[in-house]
Amino acid sequence: MAYPNNNYQKRPFSGNRDYPRQAEEPVPDFPKDYVDFAENLMKTRFRQITTSKLRNILSLLMDVYNTEILRTETELLEESKVKLQMARIRIAYECGRDRNTKEFVEGAHLLPWLKAVGSSREQAIRYIHYLEAIVAYHRFWGGREN
Repeated sequence: MAYPNNNYQKRPFSGNRDYPRQAEEPVPDFPKDYVDFAENLMKTRFRQITTSKLRNILSLLMDVYNTEILRTETELLEESKVKLQMARIRIAYECGRDRNTKEFVEGAHLLPWLKAVGSSREQAIRYIHYLEAIVAYHRFWGGREN
């Protein structure tokens, strides 16, 4: 369809051509041996992401950890749930800014496992320990600053 004031043809939106859609692989369950998983992940992918970016992601969740570790209830506080949701948004934003970050986040299953935390206090604490293990092994294997 031609428009009189334009020199080009309007076409329907066909999606982002830089990121072709692929069939999504099923995400594995959160591992019981998440420290070993983090170590193996960082052996091969530590160059994909900077220490500061990892620490920024971790800092988003440390407030939740500091609040929830002192409690004994099984469900997260509403405030903690909101902070987890905001962390998901921030991680997704960082993935959109940098292709290497996106590849790392997908390989580490950060978004689906964060979403799977739901309202479980125990799962949230385990997830944050997993992020701490990623940061630690990133530095151990020689991860770069900035």
